[in-house]
Amino acid sequence: MLEKIKRSKFDETVELHINTVEIGVSGNVSLPHGTGKQIKVAIADDDILAKVAAGKIDFDILWQILP
Repeated sequence: MLEKIKRSKFDETVELHINTVEIGVSGNVSLPHGTGKQIKVAIADDDILAKVAAGKIDFDILWQILP
């Protein structure tokens, strides 16, 4: 359907937001053509949290390890 309503000569972008919190479904989708950007993942610790509190965020995803 998107190819039929194409309005420009360049490859357009489609953004999709789905709220699944209410029904309890979650997941990740890997699209075939990414941005090419390497994603930096950090694990939450005291040093990372201090940097975030100071306003310095140098990661894309923050993981927290639960006990």
